[in-house]
Amino acid sequence: MSNEQIDIEVGKIKTVLGNGLANPTTETYQVNVGDFPNRVEFEYVEVKELSLDILRLIAISVGQSAALEYFEVLADRMLNEASTFMESLASLGAVSLKTTSLLKMIGTSARARQHIISNVAILDPPDETWKSKELEEIFKELQANFDIEVRFRTLDRKLTLIQDNIEILADFTSSRRTIMLEASVVALILIEIVLALLHKR
Repeated sequence: MSNEQIDIEVGKIKTVLGNGLANPTTETYQVNVGDFPNRVEFEYVEVKELSLDILRLIAISVGQSAALEYFEVLADRMLNEASTFMESLASLGAVSLKTTSLLKMIGTSARARQHIISNVAILDPPDETWKSKELEEIFKELQANFDIEVRFRTLDRKLTLIQDNIEILADFTSSRRTIMLEASVVALILIEIVLALLHKR
């Protein structure tokens, strides 16, 4: 497809699904159709005949790969941000983390996990794989080529680590606020005692 055709088709999709992500990731994968056995390679796939079933299996795998890349970039960014706070906490015993920053990290992490979990069904074999052994083999090779399962597990571990770090920071912030509140109460009591003694004099 030409770039103009791609823009037209993407426009049609957006009218149904909305504008989608602000900075979506994209992937290019070549499909060769000819008189040769079906074969999946790193940069292309060869098929004898391009049926709608085969095209859908290829599209699913490429789409999964692009989606995983989007969340991989997001997870790495969140992990670096959380690591900076954790390093500060380890070296200084304190961290300059505002409540809004913490809430933003929690929201971003939760939203990323929600997006992935809500779409986890796409990692299951599609219905086309039940139609024939040939389609099943093509799909398995495509999934292996893009490392879909391995990348998904790695991404899930990163998000779990981010969640753990956020919980530690949240507990630390909560404890710090509790100590400050208790100190304020003690200070107010002391001031009240001093004022009472001065009043008696």
